[in-house]
Amino acid sequence: MSAGITVIMVSYQTGPCLLDALKAAASDPDIAEIILVDNGNPRDARLRLQKLTSTLGKVRLLQGHGNVGFARACNYGAALAQTDTLLFLNPDAVIENGAAKKMKEAAENRAKPWIVGGLIVDEQRRELRGSRRGVLNFRSALSSFTPLRFLPGLPSFNRHNEPLPDRPVPMPTISGAILMTDRASFDRLGGFDEGYFLHVEDIAICRSARALGGEVIFAPDARALHHGATSDVSRLTVERHKLKGFLRYFWTDPSPLAKLKAVLIVPLIILAIIARWAVRSVKG
Repeated sequence: MSAGITVIMVSYQTGPCLLDALKAAASDPDIAEIILVDNGNPRDARLRLQKLTSTLGKVRLLQGHGNVGFARACNYGAALAQTDTLLFLNPDAVIENGAAKKMKEAAENRAKPWIVGGLIVDEQRRELRGSRRGVLNFRSALSSFTPLRFLPGLPSFNRHNEPLPDRPVPMPTISGAILMTDRASFDRLGGFDEGYFLHVEDIAICRSARALGGEVIFAPDARALHHGATSDVSRLTVERHKLKGFLRYFWTDPSPLAKLKAVLIVPLIILAIIARWAVRSVKG
């Protein structure tokens, strides 16, 4: 294994921003290679990816395995990486030059298994929800993903409304949109849990790192522009996978009464997802 950084991207019907994401990663001198996992795109999209990646250096395209789910595709790409440091980056996240190096520096002298997350921002460089989060448990899920979030006194899962730290800091949970770890940590964690098809796998791997005595770090100066929701997949399909992810997360929680809490909270999350989907459908 070399000492460089491998970026791993998983693409499923990603929009035009994929080119921007690839160009940004390829132009960073600290990134040694990019592994783009084509996760079962239609034939015309596969051909476009082949043409696109043939013009970019550092990019290795993996195809032919079908849509195996995001977590499993990440593990597939990581298994073929030739460097010791792995940076999982969404295909609609345009990383700033030097951000990968800052994330790697933030991991120095951290307890393994370590995970470092960066700051995801919109076009106006405003922090997006999800970069830094607390511990996902029964109470914080109620305050963040259900209609009960308006009740006072419940802890928030998302922390994007808090003051931004001026240096890397411990954070219970970071976003899988820009997530770095090293080979030893990733192997000890067993990679991403492939029981998650899409969504929540990043929250779960952060929980595993904490449980094993490792560190999860948020690096605020490592930024990536995140377009978000660029995949040509129905919103209802995405929300269905997210619901299944939350159910698995709570069902596999080792804490007491975890399964009972899962049974109690899932109906509330279903209501919230249906309401959000309905509102977005009306808005077009």
